[in-house]
Amino acid sequence: MPAFGTLKRDLAALMGQILREGTIDSAAAGTFVDAALTEPDDHYNDLVVYVYTGTGIGQERRIYDWVQSTSTASITGNWTTNPVAGDKYYIARREWSNAAYEGALLQAIRWLRRDLLLPIEDVSKTMGDPGVAPATPWLSQRV
Repeated sequence: MPAFGTLKRDLAALMGQILREGTIDSAAAGTFVDAALTEPDDHYNDLVVYVYTGTGIGQERRIYDWVQSTSTASITGNWTTNPVAGDKYYIARREWSNAAYEGALLQAIRWLRRDLLLPIEDVSKTMGDPGVAPATPWLSQRV
């Protein structure tokens, strides 16, 4: 079964939320670098970066400054675990919280479980996204 980060990425893509995807070249406590991004300064300001695979998986931060000349995005709040080169991320509008995505995915699993008879021990547990509490109504989680 794919990790929560990949499922969240797929759901965000289906909802048309993803503006850009990429691979991190390097990261420090409050930044990440991707030389493939070439948009002008401030282009990604106030958007959200979400790391969906690798060492930094499951972390979401708001970008407060994008500098094209260094391909560096500065984020609000330091990474809990710095992503490393090769970690995959996407940049999106911030419309839904991690808890909202997780709630939607858990609800889908509950619906499919009956129809497909999938053996799921306890779908009330989180799907691997660090720091996300289970069992909150996802429709009320819009931010």
